Amino acid sequence: MTALDVIAASGYYTEILSIAVGPNGRVIAQNPLFVLKFRDGVNDKALSQRLANNRLSNVIRMDGDIEKLDVNPGSVDLAITALNFHDIYNRGGKDAAIDFSKAVMVLLKPGGVFGVIDHKGANSADNASLHRMPLALAIEALESAGYLIEATSDVLRNPNDDMTKMVFSPEIRGKTDRFLIKAIKP
Repeated sequence: MTALDVIAASGYYTEILSIAVGPNGRVIAQNPLFVLKFRDGVNDKALSQRLANNRLSNVIRMDGDIEKLDVNPGSVDLAITALNFHDIYNRGGKDAAIDFSKAVMVLLKPGGVFGVIDHKGANSADNASLHRMPLALAIEALESAGYLIEATSDVLRNPNDDMTKMVFSPEIRGKTDRFLIKAIKP
């Protein structure tokens, strides 16, 4: 199986995917260059350390935009993005989220899965400043990109998060109410 960690940042989910696909699978850890430079290169340093000495031998690191990766179209079984979709949507609007989703879709095999994990936002909130998004907006963007939504899950739900705090607030950081979407390439 080939898995793609889209905007992998420090590679936390890259490592999980590496274990999941096993030694005969492969994982592509993709990051745009600005993500690697963010906060004095903290993500670049962490990902480099995670991959040092070929520790995750089935991981291929690819730095650059998703649209420009050296990956054959239709060759990826599973792609995930964790806690990034809101940034794309909040910075660039629905069209940016659709374009991003389409770029991922190009790389997926027919029937391939795109998993989206993100901080849940309230419909009436200023989600851009809170770094959140409502589940319905994520689903709408994915469907507009051509995906079929197979399932959503509240496995990452935290009912103690009232969705009024910025996700980096100390009292909620790492403990936000999150949604999970399983989107399928037709």
